This record gives sequence, C-alpha cells and structure tokens, in this order.
Amino acid sequence: MQKAPDDGFVLVGRTTHFSDFDDGWIIKTDANGCIDLSCINGVEELDDEDFRLSIYPNPAEEYVSIDLPVLYNSGVFQVYNLQGQLVKSAAITTGGTQTFSISDMPNGIYQLVVYSNNNNKLLGREKLVVAR
Repeated sequence: MQKAPDDGFVLVGRTTHFSDFDDGWIIKTDANGCIDLSCINGVEELDDEDFRLSIYPNPAEEYVSIDLPVLYNSGVFQVYNLQGQLVKSAAITTGGTQTFSISDMPNGIYQLVVYSNNNNKLLGREKLVVAR
C-alpha cells in the first residue's frame, strides 16, 4: 500500500492458485477511501424520482450545460477522469441552466457529479464525453 499524491491510496497484491497460476491486482482509492465514482462519502443521494440530471451537449467540445431545478440554487459540479481524479470543479450559484467551460479538458470520457449545498444531496451523475 502506498499513499497517492491526491491523498488516496494505491494497493497492490497477488494471489497464488494451487495450479501455480498467479492473479495480480491494483486498487486505487480516493481520499475518502472510495474505489469508484459511485462511492461519494458524506453526500446523501437525492430521493426524488422526478429529478433527472440533464447535461448537454454530450459529447461536448468547449462548453457543457447542466439543467437544475430552480430550488437547487447552491452547490457544486465536479468532473472526474477515468482514473477517479478530480479534474474540474465549479460552484453553482443559481438554479436553472448553468453553463461551464470545458475547453481546458483533453478529449476523453469523464464522470460529471452535481450536488446541492442547500441540503447536502447528490443531485446526479452522468457520463460526459469531451470530443473535438
């Protein structure tokens, strides 16, 4: 086990089978101990079946827009790469449509996560593709 620069951990190991066959594994966690992006400690998921996070365009080139209900007027969006590293974060200061620049992000597949500061609720997660 080794501490990563992002305060997470990298764990490496192996198992040996009776047939002299070895399996190796590597696990990378974030600072919260999460292995994948579906694990977000300290943020309760929104229990609202009528709410669906909408991001567009997707794939996106320079900007991405997020549609939020007006009542969610304080929060944050975060973008993670496939390695689970936070690559972009911005505050949300009003409800409705929010547009953010992604021009500084390289082409790739990302996970966009939005949560509300009002009630510490996870509003949603969506795959975001950046393609130019």
